[in-house]
Order: sequence, then structure tokens, then C-alpha cells
Amino acid sequence: MATVRPKPNLLPLFDRLDALTAELPRQTDPTLLHYMHKKSYEKARLFLQGRESENQAGNCRHV
Repeated sequence: MATVRPKPNLLPLFDRLDALTAELPRQTDPTLLHYMHKKSYEKARLFLQGRESENQAGNCRHV
């Protein structure tokens, strides 16, 4: 995407992700909630695909 002109406006997509995160039920897995609140979308995707073992520890020391 470095050469795409004009650059796509991704802000509406991130706003939508924030809104969906806010709508997650209380019983949502705490790991998924952590990833979504920290905006670790790649980690959240791997978690949802059952590939949690591929996630690397982040700065917060949460894998």
C-alpha cells in the first residue's frame, strides 16, 4: 500500500472495530478483549482462528 495514491482512509474501519469491541458481551474471552482494547488486531485474528500459539509476547507481557 506504500505506492497507492490516494491513500485509503482507514479511520472509518478502525472506528467500526472500536464500536464492535464496545458491543462484545461480558462473557467474551478476556484474551480477545485484551487484544481488541490494545488494538492488536493481528493477535485477535490469530486468536479467533485458533492460532494463539503463533502470537508473540507484546510490550505488556501478555501473549
